[in-house]
Parts: sequence; C-alpha cells; structure tokens
Amino acid sequence: MAVLALCFMAWSTALCAQTSSARRVAKDTCPRPAIGGAVPEPEDLRSHDGVLKVELTVRNAIQADGSTRYCYMDAHGAESPNLRLHPGDLLILTLKNDLVDPHAGDAAGGDHMQMQMHGDAAAGADPCSSGLMTATSTNLHFHGLTIPPTCHQDEVLKTSIQPGDAPFEYRFRIHWR
Repeated sequence: MAVLALCFMAWSTALCAQTSSARRVAKDTCPRPAIGGAVPEPEDLRSHDGVLKVELTVRNAIQADGSTRYCYMDAHGAESPNLRLHPGDLLILTLKNDLVDPHAGDAAGGDHMQMQMHGDAAAGADPCSSGLMTATSTNLHFHGLTIPPTCHQDEVLKTSIQPGDAPFEYRFRIHWR
C-alpha cells in the first residue's frame, strides 16, 4: 500500500511574520496535544473499490506566542489523515483553502507580499493558470510518486488556490515506478 505525503506549498516569506494588530488566537484550529502528551497516529483513509475520495481543508491560526500553525482537516475534523491506496487506485482529493491573512488589518494592506509567477492574476482567475502566490495562496505537491506536472495532478508553479475559491479537485491514479 502506498502512503501519500502532502506538502503545503507557500511562496511568501510573510507567512511567519506577525504584527500585534493581526494577532488572533484560535484554540480549536489545528489542535495539538499538550506538551509532553501522546501524539496520536493520524486516521487512515483507505481506498474502496479502487477509489479514495477525500475532502481536505487547509487552515491556519495565529498562536498565543505569535507563531502561525497550519493544518489539513478532513470533512470529519480529522487532522492530516494518512491516505492509503493500492497501485492502480484513483485518488480524488478536493482541497478547500480556508487560510486567513495573518496581516489583515496591517497598514500595508494584507497580502502585500504577493508574487506573480505566471499567467493572469485577475480575481477569479483559473487556479490552473493564475500563478498568483500570496500569504494565503496554496496548492499541493506529492512526493515519492510519479505524477505528471499538470493541473489537477502535480503542477505547483501555476496552480494557485485562493481563499474564497471553489474547492479544487486533484485527480490521479497511483502507479508503481
């Protein structure tokens, strides 16, 4: 069985910088065990009849110490589940971006650290070709698998999912090398 590793891709150096005006503490977003507590094994989501369909939401929260915590939550509230598939199985992964700008309310105006990489940056642009990366942009990258670098598979340079965008669907088959 293959286990997928998901890597959060962010293209801004502003992600960890915080200001006092933007600080908010969210205790239920991206929960962690108490210091010294046991870390539970993530939930296993397994393919059935050759398909694994998963809905994930990427979230962030400013912590009391000013750091930013990021996490992926499934539709049932489980954090960062293991995705377990067999060779030849189809993965249909829907990603919703619920990131909030840690600089909202700054004099600089929020997403001041945006980087245009490729394509059109217009609001509502196609996530497959926008290339606009800000502190709240996201996409997924899959390590250890042979997945083509095309949109809706493993294309990370032009694919840019913004907060407020419709959930974005990744769809590909798991192959042995």
